[in-house]
Amino acid sequence: MDRKLCTSYGARGGVLFPLSAAPCLNGDWQAPAQRSDGTPFSSESDCTTYTSGGGVVYKPSLITVPTHVSEGQNIDMIASGFHPSSLGTVTVAVLGGGSGSVGLPALTDATGGFATTSVMNPGACANLQTGQQLTYVDGFGVHASATVTLDCL
Repeated sequence: MDRKLCTSYGARGGVLFPLSAAPCLNGDWQAPAQRSDGTPFSSESDCTTYTSGGGVVYKPSLITVPTHVSEGQNIDMIASGFHPSSLGTVTVAVLGGGSGSVGLPALTDATGGFATTSVMNPGACANLQTGQQLTYVDGFGVHASATVTLDCL
């Protein structure tokens, strides 16, 4: 927006925001948006106050490909939107029958992401498992989760 339009907009009562507020506007302050320590924002105003003080808004994502698997099938995990070069933990929690979870170290790259592969354990159907909940938490607390459903024939 050029200076004249901006001045006119403000003079007519329009609300002007600093450029730092852009990641917070139009509902973008809502999940998955997080502060650099992984805590959520309570409102757009909370988010814009945070960014006006130099805070960075993180919008982490963890996706799995595929989202439905059979026993022994590989699961690709793709993470993005985390702190760059951060050592964190991927937690794989069993859903359905049985219980347990495993935490595995994972390091984000210079862009704040990573890609890795997991596998749905053979015998999961016999144990009445229904899938896995995968969660990545980087070294600062920014986090995201994804669910993989197990298809038993």
